[in-house]
Amino acid sequence: MCELHSANKDEARRLASDIQHITKKGQLPLAFVGAGLLEMKYTLMEGKKNTFFKRCYSYDLPPLTYSDALQGIQSPIKEAGGTITSTALRSAAFAVDGSPYKMQLIGHTVWKAAGAPANEVDNFAVGLAVESAEDTMLKNISPRNVVAREGGLDIASVSDISRC
Repeated sequence: MCELHSANKDEARRLASDIQHITKKGQLPLAFVGAGLLEMKYTLMEGKKNTFFKRCYSYDLPPLTYSDALQGIQSPIKEAGGTITSTALRSAAFAVDGSPYKMQLIGHTVWKAAGAPANEVDNFAVGLAVESAEDTMLKNISPRNVVAREGGLDIASVSDISRC
């Protein structure tokens, strides 16, 4: 399951409950693979009613390198028959800032903003895509995560400001 960080809490609890039920009954071997933003480690995976998620193995992916971001932006554009200027590619890759989620947002939005594949992706489209990606990320990331990131803090050291 992708984007677990944005899952409805009740639906996530139901999923966890169903998975537990299947494994307890011994019906079939089962593996669950999920992906989401780092903040879910402190929300979904630590929820009082989510004991299944608490027991899941968690693996933090390392940040994307600049080279990864270049390839991650350029390859899908090229494979879909589009083009991107070298300056726009470098700007988009730099803006990714190591985040696979941000790369996904930039790539999706830059394609639409440019009107690709009919039009080449340029710096203007990248600027729009980066701004949109940053807005989306702020909407989808908890206030606690934003405070930690902006303050250069470990999220575990930031109290849950949504309860204030």
